[in-house]
Amino acid sequence: NPKPPMIGLSIAIRSAQLGASLLLAGGFIFLLVVARPAFQVAKGEGPSAFGRFDSRVVHIAWWSVLALFTTGLLGLWVQLATVTGLPWWRALTPDSLWSLLSGTQYGRVWIIRLSLVTLLGGILWLHGQERDGKDWWALRLEVAGLAVSILLAQAWMGHAAAGEGISLIYQVL
Repeated sequence: NPKPPMIGLSIAIRSAQLGASLLLAGGFIFLLVVARPAFQVAKGEGPSAFGRFDSRVVHIAWWSVLALFTTGLLGLWVQLATVTGLPWWRALTPDSLWSLLSGTQYGRVWIIRLSLVTLLGGILWLHGQERDGKDWWALRLEVAGLAVSILLAQAWMGHAAAGEGISLIYQVL
């Protein structure tokens, strides 16, 4: 059984990941569905006000990506220590890491999530290089879609994925 401090750390990591995922997905969905139409109707402050708002959303997205990447690595390390039963400073070995990543649902979903976070970061890197409105929409829709995917993948790593409900869903499908 994992030691209580590891459980507390695991809860803190999961909370940070959930918060960053919600902030990322919610920020871009809000930008596309609420803010852009509202700024277009208002037209009082002009495009500069919307541009500042858009830049803030992208800035928050960068911090969310950094938080997801960092907590993803830390979460993997904590999971490794929990599964192996070793202290965290001894749990990180190539064999145990490979076993966790390739042999568990947690590891496979972790690879998917970290890949999505990395891809999302790469797309954010293109911010500011939009040539027209189509590029602006494409970039933000891609980020929103990836952010929602990261958020949905969070469920595959939790208790719900370990319960009987998931196998029941697969049997129904």
